[in-house]
Amino acid sequence: MAKRNLVQFQKGMSITMFLEDFGTEEKCAEALAKLRWPSGFNCPSCGCAKHCRLEHRDLRQCAGCGRQTSVTAETLLEHTKLPLSTWFQAIFLITQGKKGISAMDLMRKIGVSYNAVWRMKHKIMQAMM
Repeated sequence: MAKRNLVQFQKGMSITMFLEDFGTEEKCAEALAKLRWPSGFNCPSCGCAKHCRLEHRDLRQCAGCGRQTSVTAETLLEHTKLPLSTWFQAIFLITQGKKGISAMDLMRKIGVSYNAVWRMKHKIMQAMM
């Protein structure tokens, strides 16, 4: 039996698994927070770990300096008006294809305008470089 290419046969993530892990806005925000602050929140200004969450705007406010920070601040998702779940879907679809995905196909799959998808795709690909 021929030896399998380990990269080609590595375990992937099915759409069902993806939707279980990142199917809602809350799950996406939680995953992004864990990636951003793996050992818990630290203020980007003063480094203080004590904070409170402002639920109505999904911000974290430092108890030390009072700076408010969102989970998307200083990331490629900063200032986005699109839901995090839409970004996560785009990232999933872009990274799953062996030959990539066109902006037109991505537009059809995630239901966002072509111009928005084009910008998203280029931001994601730039971050992947």
